[in-house]
Amino acid sequence: MKMQFEYWWRMMYDYKKWQYNAAERQATMDEATKAYESTESTLEQKCVQFEECLGTLLRKAFVHVETLQLMDIPLLIEHCAYILQSCFSMESPGDARLQETVILYYFGSLMRHAEALNNSELLARSRDVQLVELAVGHYLRFADQFPEELKHSLADGLSAMADNEDFQTEWEYFFPSPDAKSNFLLLEEKLTTPILQEKPDKRREIRPLLDFFNTIKRSLCLDLLCACGRISHVDGS
Repeated sequence: MKMQFEYWWRMMYDYKKWQYNAAERQATMDEATKAYESTESTLEQKCVQFEECLGTLLRKAFVHVETLQLMDIPLLIEHCAYILQSCFSMESPGDARLQETVILYYFGSLMRHAEALNNSELLARSRDVQLVELAVGHYLRFADQFPEELKHSLADGLSAMADNEDFQTEWEYFFPSPDAKSNFLLLEEKLTTPILQEKPDKRREIRPLLDFFNTIKRSLCLDLLCACGRISHVDGS
């Protein structure tokens, strides 16, 4: 089973690397149309079907910590960061079954199960590639286009992250600037408030995330006070 999931996962990883490489992708398409006497549009359709089916399978599998325990977690984090970075130039994430949307389910599963995995390595690697910032920015940019199921999954993942003891001791390293903190706070308006308006009883489930919003607000106030102190010092010198 481990080898099977690793194989499926690496297929997706390699596929997206290939897809985003325009020159390599076109060369492969040209070769395939000649070899199989097919059209590029037909091959494109088959590629989309492959990504949707395998992406859905992985999304459902990653809900279970037992599956994630079989995976190369650093590679999964790298894949998430790569997809999110590649979306910077996109105007839409496309179909909800494509990786550009499904990647946030993967992120949510990673955060939800971090403490049952190699927690310190997972958090360190996520911090190194700025995974939290990337995921938050991606969600905020396309929030209106994402399905409700994804929003609940993301809120659950972020709440688990906020409740993670290792994260609590080093959370500021994940937000190296006031802008990063401010962007995260936008989730209160764009993510949690709409969820709670629809399902008020979910407040208990995402309480750690709601409390974390308050932690960030206090931190921003301190940042502002420090900045004002520096300005006063300069003015008085």
